[in-house]
Amino acid sequence: MARRPRLGSIIEIRAADGLHYAQVTHNHREPPVWGWLVRVFVGSHTHRPKSFDSIAAGPVQFSTFYPVGSAANAGLVEIVGDAPVSAENGKFPIFKSGVENPVTGQVDIWYLWDGNREWRVGQLSEEMLGYPILEITTGDLLHRRVEANWTSAGRGAFGSPLL
Repeated sequence: MARRPRLGSIIEIRAADGLHYAQVTHNHREPPVWGWLVRVFVGSHTHRPKSFDSIAAGPVQFSTFYPVGSAANAGLVEIVGDAPVSAENGKFPIFKSGVENPVTGQVDIWYLWDGNREWRVGQLSEEMLGYPILEITTGDLLHRRVEANWTSAGRGAFGSPLL
């Protein structure tokens, strides 16, 4: 039986290019409930390290809500350890979301969300392009994004809103 996720849990994601790691940094339980927020770290590894502290302090490739417990129970990922959450990753991020225009296929109006409130911003600034997308990622999509070195500033690939 898989370990239960908790804040600081390290998740191992097996991909074609090696082992990738993510960390559970938040559990959003306020309605609407988004669940576990994970930070997927940059880079792959050929073997599992003895300590995850340096990985957890490293750069983040992308952040997403992910059903960690269900995914671990299904064997899509494995909870392999724990590490302190860095000060930077301990801050709840601002997420972006938008509705695609059916005529143009582009997102014309964007919204930001900080975990409590949402506000309309219209177009995204250069900084906002890098904000995570407000979504719950599936196991298959998480693996495809990891293998493609995807980031939330991407332009349409693997389910990101078109900019």
